[in-house]
Amino acid sequence: MRLIAILLSLWLNRYTDRVDAWRNPEPFFRYAARVYARVRPYRPGNGVLPLLVLLGPPLLLAAFLQWLFSGWLLGLVNLLFGVWALLFAHGPGSVDGQLRVFAQAWREGRGDDAQAALAQLLGADAAVADGAPVSPAQVIEGFFWQSFRRGFAPLFWFVLLGPVGAILVRLVELARQFALQQEGVESVEQSTAALSFALDWLPARATALAMGLAGSFVHALEGWKDSRQDPDEGARGLVVKAATGALNEPTYVAEPDAVDELLVDARGLISRTLLVWLAVIALLSLAGLTP
Repeated sequence: MRLIAILLSLWLNRYTDRVDAWRNPEPFFRYAARVYARVRPYRPGNGVLPLLVLLGPPLLLAAFLQWLFSGWLLGLVNLLFGVWALLFAHGPGSVDGQLRVFAQAWREGRGDDAQAALAQLLGADAAVADGAPVSPAQVIEGFFWQSFRRGFAPLFWFVLLGPVGAILVRLVELARQFALQQEGVESVEQSTAALSFALDWLPARATALAMGLAGSFVHALEGWKDSRQDPDEGARGLVVKAATGALNEPTYVAEPDAVDELLVDARGLISRTLLVWLAVIALLSLAGLTP
């Protein structure tokens, strides 16, 4: 059932204009602001309590619905709930679509549009200064990281925990984005970063291994080892360096044709990595190790 939910969500995510209406993060940010305003006076320097109050109710509701739907219509309702959870966990837009937008803007020499596409790929993890030169290497790194953050990480926890796992990953990411946008919430930011680190630890290593199988395994392992030299980068450093190694080609190129080829190869690597994941999940399903 979970494999079917994954396949359906991948297909539906192609129609972002139809599913993005209920993936807008703004309602969550408003909810988070109200929760934090009420909790902060009680424990002003504590980031754990606001995070628990913020994530607890929606996660408990998701867990209850997952349990409730498990027996309805031979699991069909729970299947649809899983599809919804994966679409929600991905967030608005499409990582592949954002890469296509950058490729077209770069090819046509539209620097402002290319910079805007880069900012979308980098997300809340990095800022792009106005007028700063856009490097295809930055775009590739952002594409690899967002493919993990919005794709592989939710998939991992969905396979292990069901819909509530994918929802957990997305809510933690939204809480982290909320903390980054606000002032005076450093304790919440630290708590969300710690929780995000814990949630990313296993999926990042599974993704790095799959990327090695989908590309150059030796160079992916070298990238994995290189990431240990800068542990502060965490899962991002591991995923990006392993993916760049698996790609096994220069990312600092400027010629339009070379950039186009690089972007096509990067998308191909992510597609092959996803196929590796799907093959493993299918084997786990056949063995009865996952619903």
